[in-house]
Amino acid sequence: DRVSGATVVGDATAQGAEMARADLVLTGEGKFDSQTLRGKVVSALTAAATEVNAPTVVFAGQVALTADEIAAAGISGAYSIVDQAGSVELAMSDARNQLTALAARAAASWRTDG
Repeated sequence: DRVSGATVVGDATAQGAEMARADLVLTGEGKFDSQTLRGKVVSALTAAATEVNAPTVVFAGQVALTADEIAAAGISGAYSIVDQAGSVELAMSDARNQLTALAARAAASWRTDG
């Protein structure tokens, strides 16, 4: 039988046990596009998160899906480092700072009244 790499990694890392405790799932991808939704780690994590009613948020270098496509995939939010930085060049040359700023912006949008 063929098994996706995402499934193998999930099994090897005890993903099920971790997911059972999750309130929110954060994952990443270089380019978040239609390929991402077909058997890659993001899609596997989203499926597992859905089983425990935890929202999934994707951080990516670039997001090439529409908001409707993202929502239809069961993903609660997707954030692009390139959009944060304003250019591919800055996103790559200053990745740490750009991702940090993007994560802070995303976290602010996910705050709740506790």
